Amino acid sequence: MYNELSKRFWWTKLSESDVGNMDQGLPQNTRAIDTGGGMGTGHIEGTGVGSRSRRQDLPVDARAMQGVWLLIGSLGVFFFASILLYVVYIAMRLQSERAITQRLILPWSFLPSTLLLIGVSVCLEWGLRAARRDRHVQVRRLVVAACVMGIGFLFVQSDGMNRLLIGLADAPTRNESAYGYTFILAFLHAAHVVGGVIGLWWTARNALADRYDHERTIGLRFCAVYWHFLDIVWLLLLVSFWIALTLVNGRIGN
Repeated sequence: MYNELSKRFWWTKLSESDVGNMDQGLPQNTRAIDTGGGMGTGHIEGTGVGSRSRRQDLPVDARAMQGVWLLIGSLGVFFFASILLYVVYIAMRLQSERAITQRLILPWSFLPSTLLLIGVSVCLEWGLRAARRDRHVQVRRLVVAACVMGIGFLFVQSDGMNRLLIGLADAPTRNESAYGYTFILAFLHAAHVVGGVIGLWWTARNALADRYDHERTIGLRFCAVYWHFLDIVWLLLLVSFWIALTLVNGRIGN
């Protein structure tokens, strides 16, 4: 009788299961089930809360990316507010007594600088995908190419901002020109690009040392996300510049 009862047993009460689990090295809130072949052939089932997977601490990379997204979000709010203020200010100035009287012409160098900026993002994205496949040679080439294009963007963009300053100098008064405000936004973006180029240099240095692979990509991911953000901001700036150009030149033409 005793042997028959010992073939299948359950610990259903919490107190009983805890004692049994401690004897067998099992976590609490689990129960051991003997399937008929003795203790060695039993299996473990979770009961209640103890069977639910507990929230694990975030890995270091995940915590770092949380900081990255927080930074991107803060900068995004800043640039979005600046762009919105720029468009609203230009529209209000055109309706005021001291309206803008000088035509606005965007520098031609904004086109190649845009292509260079997009090229940086594309190279970093491809480099990140190559790193996840442990293609170190491809990672080195793409990251170095991105670094070169980032530096090239600064040189080309400096010409565009210089043309904006020349346009501002040709205005009768600064209040009658939209070049000054356009220059400020372009300069703010370029200042953040300088920080991005520094990050690119550091990323290229690590890539040349083969420090990126399928397990270690946090530095490359951070750099790629930041430059994607710079791309989006610059495209929004170009849209706002085009809106300002349309409003200013349309008003002066009438």
